[in-house]
Amino acid sequence: MIFARTQQAPLRDVNFQIQQQKRVNNNNTCNPPPSSPTTSGTMKRYHDHVTQDSLSALHYFCRSGNCGNNTTLQRDIKTLIDRHPELVSQRTPNGGETPLHFAVAVDDIATTKLILECNPSTTMIKSNQRGYFGNQMTALHVAIASRSSLEMIETLVRASPKSVKIRDGHGRSVQELALKYYSDDGYTLSMCLEKLLSKSYL
Repeated sequence: MIFARTQQAPLRDVNFQIQQQKRVNNNNTCNPPPSSPTTSGTMKRYHDHVTQDSLSALHYFCRSGNCGNNTTLQRDIKTLIDRHPELVSQRTPNGGETPLHFAVAVDDIATTKLILECNPSTTMIKSNQRGYFGNQMTALHVAIASRSSLEMIETLVRASPKSVKIRDGHGRSVQELALKYYSDDGYTLSMCLEKLLSKSYL
C-alpha cells in the first residue's frame, strides 16, 4: 500500500471538535446562521506532517485508517457528514484530495460507502498535479494504486461507472493502473474495467 494506516495525534482534537458540534447543534432548534462556528467555512483544519497539507476533520478521520471497524468513529463520521455534507467534496489546499481519496487508500469500505451515499459524484474529483497520491488522480486511481480490495474497486465503480473513463495526470487509464499494481489479478481486473467502458453499461 502507498498510504500507511497510522493513528494521528490530531484525531484526539478532531473527536473533541465533533463532540462540541453535537452539543452546539443540540442546543439550537434552528439552522445556524452563516457566521456560526458550526458552519464548514469556519471549521478547524489540521496540518498533517505526512501529506504536508491542511486537512478537515473528515479528512483526518479518513486519513487515520482506524475507522472501518470502530462503530463509535463510524457514528461520528456519519454525524459529521449529515451535518456538513459539503465536506465530502472538499479538497485539500495543496494536493486537492477529497476525504474519499484517503478512505479508499486505507481500504475503509464503511467510510467510503458513507461518503458515496452522501455524494457519489465525489468519485469523479481529481487531485491536483501535486497530489499526495499522484498527478490528478481520482479515488478509483488511488484505490488501484494502493492495491485496495476488489470490493473497494467494485464499490467505487458501482457508485459512478463513468469514473472508469477518467485518466490520471500522466494519461494512464484505470486498466493500465490495474495491470501495473495488481500482479496476480491485474489482467482480470483490467479486462473487467474494460468491459465497463462499453456504451451499453455507461
